[in-house]
Amino acid sequence: MPERVRIAVDAMGGDLGPRVNVEGAVAAVSRDSALEV
Repeated sequence: MPERVRIAVDAMGGDLGPRVNVEGAVAAVSRDSALEV
């Protein structure tokens, strides 16, 4: 069983500007079946 990995999204935006594309980040992470979103 793969080890669980948690990925945090910076709510302040950071390098992505004033808003974070959370849906896009979740969709990208969801493609890897070893990760839980």
